[in-house]
Parts: sequence; structure tokens; C-alpha cells
Amino acid sequence: EFVAFVTKCTENRLQAQTGIIDRLTAIVTKLWPSASLQSYGSFATNLCIPSSDLDLVITGAPRYPIGERSPFQILATVLQRQKWLTTVHAIETAQMPVVKLVCQFEKTFIHVDVTFDFSASQVPLSHSGAPAHGHKRFMAVKKHRGIESTGLVKKHRGIEATELVKSLIDELPALRPLALVLKQFLFERNLSNPYTGGLSSYCLVLMIASFLRVNRGKNDLGDLLIDFLTFFGRRFAYQQMGITINTAKRGYFYLSVPSPTLVLEDPFDESVNIGKNVFAMYRVRAAFNYALSALLSPSPYPSDKAPRLLSRIINLNWQGATAIDTNWTPSKQQGKRREVETEYSRRKRQHRGSMLLERQRSTSINR
Repeated sequence: EFVAFVTKCTENRLQAQTGIIDRLTAIVTKLWPSASLQSYGSFATNLCIPSSDLDLVITGAPRYPIGERSPFQILATVLQRQKWLTTVHAIETAQMPVVKLVCQFEKTFIHVDVTFDFSASQVPLSHSGAPAHGHKRFMAVKKHRGIESTGLVKKHRGIEATELVKSLIDELPALRPLALVLKQFLFERNLSNPYTGGLSSYCLVLMIASFLRVNRGKNDLGDLLIDFLTFFGRRFAYQQMGITINTAKRGYFYLSVPSPTLVLEDPFDESVNIGKNVFAMYRVRAAFNYALSALLSPSPYPSDKAPRLLSRIINLNWQGATAIDTNWTPSKQQGKRREVETEYSRRKRQHRGSMLLERQRSTSINR
């Protein structure tokens, strides 16, 4: 039911997202006729939740001579003139340089991240016409209109990662529903943003895939969710162990040196830890532990009036949702959240009070 609701939400946003891609494609091809714009991430893998960003990558854009404006700066300058864009912010000092956009398309606001893949682009040249020293990882350091460029370019694996996730979804049917539930759960607790130490969507999907490959004999989604939360919320030793989807390692491996962050093996390069920026993993683990306790605790509601178990950990109101309900706004949703929490808390207090009275009565009788 929850998965069906999320799917309906993403279908309603599809027209707006497609329109944004078409507009950006026209701009990119006008700037660089040899370039192309491709989608990757949750939009391309059908793992979107209502708050998901639209991830796009530009391939085939030419590199620039040393000292000239970079493609990031050129693109940001052009996009700042577009009236249908609410916000344009280029961050070229990030590990993966990105142009972050907020788009308004037919009364719908959508966040878009645009990155560049220079793997197939030309080698940057110095003013003398010779290849620049260390050209594979060299870019000019220059500021233009508040946009700062960096000296290092990380290899872009967005398209490769998307194809990998698609193959994992085909291999593991439980991956998509578990990923949608856990993504929404982490988003509501501000633990899904990798820039603040949270768990990115890609890292979460790899954790789920690693878990499912080890537990292939189980098919019940409820049991799998409980087992996942138990393993990664209580049992897994993050400082001493790493996670991998390599079946030969049975989902995890032991570290030679304790790690203060999440250790998650890159499927394309075993020497790379793609979880090194998840410095708030202790908060993610605490959230998993909380979710497990909430799902396993006795319900204060009568059995015939008890809400769905997922409503204990997810505040998005999907029960009995109609097509109109999918156009939810944060303010409306926060109001529903407060109402649900108040009712749940009231019934839980009543339940605890009745249990306390029963204990007191039994104690007095025994005496």
C-alpha cells in the first residue's frame, strides 16, 4: 500500500520532471552540440520518494583551456537567466562538482542536481597548446561571479551505478519496497543528506542489497524489514566491520583498523570506501534501533482500529490516499503528523496506565 502510494506520487511528478529535462537538454545542446544530458540516480532506477531530487549528468562537454571559464561556470551563468528556475547555485569545490537548481514547473517545485562527466572529453590545454601537467585530475583554480572551481575532479560513476542498481532490483524483488520505506524513514529524520553526514540513497541501496543477498531464503517483506533493522540497528559493529555486495564475502568483512565512519565497499573499486562521508552513522544506527522498537512494541489501539504498523515510523499519510492526497505539502503533512502523534501518545498513555493498574491489583491480591 505504501509502495503504491509513493509510485502514484512519482507518476504525478513525472510530467514536470520530463519537462525540466527537455528544457535543460535544449540549453546544454545549444552550448555544446556534442554534449548530451542523461538522468541517473533514483529517478532513473524508479526508487523515488516524494522528496527525491532529479539527478542529471552532462557528458561530452569539452574541457576548457587553463585560465578560461569552466563548463560549470558557463552553465551556471546561462541558467541564472532562466525565469523558470527559482534557484541556481554552482558548487565546484565539492568532491563531485554540481550545479544545484530549484525548478518551478507548472506549480511544482523540484530540486535538480546537474553534474559533468569529463571522462570522454578532450584533454585540457595550456595556453601554449601543450597538454597541461597532470591533466587527468587537473582543473584551473579560478573564481567567477562567486563560483569557485577546484583542482581535483572525481570520476563520475552515476550512469554505471544506475545500471548496477537496476540489475540489483531485477535480482532482488524485495529491494525496491524496502528501499522506499527506509528512504522515507531516513528523510523524515534528516538522515538522508550525505552533505550533513547522513546516509545517501546509493549507500542505503547497497546496504539493503548486501543484506538481501545474505538472506535469500526469506520473502516476507515485514520479516525482512525487522531483520534489517535488527542487524544494522543493533548487531552490526560499524567500527570493526565493512559492508560489501560481494557474495564471496557474505555481505561484510572485518577491518584491520577501526573506522570512525561507515565502511562501504565500492562495487567498482574494492579499494574505495564510498561510505567515508557518512560520519553520522551513529545517528542512523540509533534511528534503525528506534524503528525496530516502535514496530515491535505492543499497540495501544484496539485490534480492529489499529493503524498500519508503518505509520509508527513513517509520517507520510498514505492510508486511504486518493489522487488528490498525493499533492501533499510539508505544512499540511506536519499538521497530520502532530495529530497522529497526539492520538498515538494518548492511547499509549492509557494503555500503560491500565497495565499499571493491573499490576497493582495483582500485587494487592497476592499480599
